[in-house]
Amino acid sequence: MAGFEFMGDRYAVIDCPGSPEFSGCEDYVLPAVDLAIIVADPNPARAALLQPIFKELEQRRVPHAVFVNKIDQAHGPLDDLLAAILELVLPQTDLLIVEHLRLAQWHADGDIDIGDAPSPMHALVAAGAEWVLVLGSPQRPGHHANVLLGPNGQTTTLPWQAPPDRNGDAGGLAATAITAQLARGLEMPEAVRQGLAHADAAVAARGRARQLAVS
Repeated sequence: MAGFEFMGDRYAVIDCPGSPEFSGCEDYVLPAVDLAIIVADPNPARAALLQPIFKELEQRRVPHAVFVNKIDQAHGPLDDLLAAILELVLPQTDLLIVEHLRLAQWHADGDIDIGDAPSPMHALVAAGAEWVLVLGSPQRPGHHANVLLGPNGQTTTLPWQAPPDRNGDAGGLAATAITAQLARGLEMPEAVRQGLAHADAAVAARGRARQLAVS
């Protein structure tokens, strides 16, 4: 068990073994958690093994996120892993966060079949995701925004801040901040708005710190 602080809140982390032989251990901790992080194997053939824990979390209404471990050791093409995880996770997803360029690549590679949907993000909602947040979506030449799509086509457009070239994980920071806001009980659009604002401020502060270090 460990702990840390984030955005002024104190968090406790409980490590629970996930191997099949330890099945049932999560029963002791799930009643007390606000969020579960599922560590997934990078093997597409093992994705189905996550089904029982997903079902348990859904029944208990425990918010959860998926972290793919050892992605550099993935078995087979990453496209197969992506397809297996999306098929398993999307029907239970409250919020999917993806950068526009990555979503466009999924579409170009055929990883997302949009069918009759007007766009790839609409196809993700049709596949089961309740909300989809696309970071840096082009709106017109030279202008980008963060676009949140929800139930019944509900769309919210939010400011987008281009990350510094050296920062390769702006999406991860945004996801962490939004998750913290959801854990506080905010509704999705407001949690996304506040989470993105925090992420933008953190990225800007990091950029200023690097400039001071260089000078």
